[in-house]
Amino acid sequence: GNEEQGQGVVQTVIYNIRCREVDLRKHLLSRLRGDVSMPQCLEIVTALRRLNGIEVEKRQFQSGNSNTSSSGTNAAAEQLYAGMEVRLQVDFLESRDVWLEAGVKRFAVQSQGTAAHSHTAEYLSMSPTEMLLEVIESYRTRCFEIATQFLAIFRASGSTSAVAGGTGTQPTSTSTSPTMLLSLWTTRRIELFLSLLQSHLDASLLLTNNRTHTTNKHPPASQKNSPTAGAAILRDALEATSFFAVSMGRIGADFQSRLAPIFEPRLVRIVTRCWEEGVASLNGTLAVCREAGVATPLYNTSIGTDDISNTGGLPTATANPEAIDCTPPRTLLAHPPLARLVNS
Repeated sequence: GNEEQGQGVVQTVIYNIRCREVDLRKHLLSRLRGDVSMPQCLEIVTALRRLNGIEVEKRQFQSGNSNTSSSGTNAAAEQLYAGMEVRLQVDFLESRDVWLEAGVKRFAVQSQGTAAHSHTAEYLSMSPTEMLLEVIESYRTRCFEIATQFLAIFRASGSTSAVAGGTGTQPTSTSTSPTMLLSLWTTRRIELFLSLLQSHLDASLLLTNNRTHTTNKHPPASQKNSPTAGAAILRDALEATSFFAVSMGRIGADFQSRLAPIFEPRLVRIVTRCWEEGVASLNGTLAVCREAGVATPLYNTSIGTDDISNTGGLPTATANPEAIDCTPPRTLLAHPPLARLVNS
């Protein structure tokens, strides 16, 4: 009777310990979802590997009474541990994904181009360029940090697992290299980033137009041309994104070739809108003059002959493209509607 009671107590203790193992694993993975340094990541992964080792030993003990040979048991244990190592790598990337997403959710963009977070006032106080660059920089630093941590922790174990996985008589399907997993993760992350980039670009351009035309009824001369401000946003965003792409090239994930299809159409739309507004303004001026029967607004008599003669004419072909002067000729000042068209 006492022996049976003792066995019951032992079984209860073992059960509670197993339950605590599950809780401990969940707690360790939850720590990876926060801002942790490289040494802390290594400490957490080491603890998770120890839990994997305990699990392998438990399963070996449970199958100890079978007729399986010693070599077959070792091969099965190695295969099991290799599979658990792959599962650990996936859990690591999924947990760090949560941390990465938390960094960019502060600047989540809704369809109206506003911020969906608790710091809306702070968000709206920033310029569109600042908002966009903050998103790109946050994504770049966190994405590169995760990739660096993953390679530092798991790359060495990848070769060890591959060797261990090849000791059995049958090839294992769990010998997935960490580099392959990281490649899949970076590919997915880059696709998500490019989608996020397009959303923020459109929202920033829309917010720029709204601020220029609604919130500021009398903007300074430097801010009256909203298309120019939009082009500046594209320029700054392209520089920051190109730096991000080159940085990811250190781990074989350079995506510079994916940027042109994103930025070119938006730049074309900005330039096209400028020309459409300029042509509409020119047509309006010509229509007014034609209806009124006057031509005074079409030329400026205050431009002197000397000013016109010193224009230098149109740029001529040269062997050095950088030496071409693309400044509009000053003769256009004698015809204000054409000058405004060129300025548009």
